[in-house]
Amino acid sequence: MATKAYSDLQREIKALTEEAERVRNAEKSGVIERMKEAIEAYDISVKELFGPRVSATKAPRGKSAGRGALNARAATGRSVAYADGKGGVWGGRGPRPAWLRNALASGRQLEDFAVGANRPAAAPVPMTGGNEVVSKAPAKKRGATGKQGLPAKFKDDAGNSWSGRGSQPSWLKAALASGKSLDELRA
Repeated sequence: MATKAYSDLQREIKALTEEAERVRNAEKSGVIERMKEAIEAYDISVKELFGPRVSATKAPRGKSAGRGALNARAATGRSVAYADGKGGVWGGRGPRPAWLRNALASGRQLEDFAVGANRPAAAPVPMTGGNEVVSKAPAKKRGATGKQGLPAKFKDDAGNSWSGRGSQPSWLKAALASGKSLDELRA
């Protein structure tokens, strides 16, 4: 049996690829027609077919085309923090989606879209017997705290603080490099 040259094989591959594309295109119109008939017969909506996140004017494309059919938590791996009730959801992280930006621009508040634990609680109603006003005692004030909520042991004139735990922040390193001592920065 004679072996074929590489160039001969490449020509055959090209010819078969072109033929496969012609057959695919010929079958595609029939498949689309059958799909249209089924959609009409069963009255299937775009939302039912592609999920809540796909609009009627935009068909899904690419690797993530099926994501709209998944629920929002499965699609993002995170829980939904904000939803518009029309399929638009946002987890509260990353850039705000267009539906939310548009709603906020039209005067709505972010809290209007809060879901679950993010929904603001109603103001507590005082438990009194009459018309007297119940005042809450002021919270105890602590000294300045750092990012981790620990009391500040060191601070500078610019309002930067450090609890003394963890690595030294850049403002402290710069102050020490300029000749200041830790005792001078002690809160």
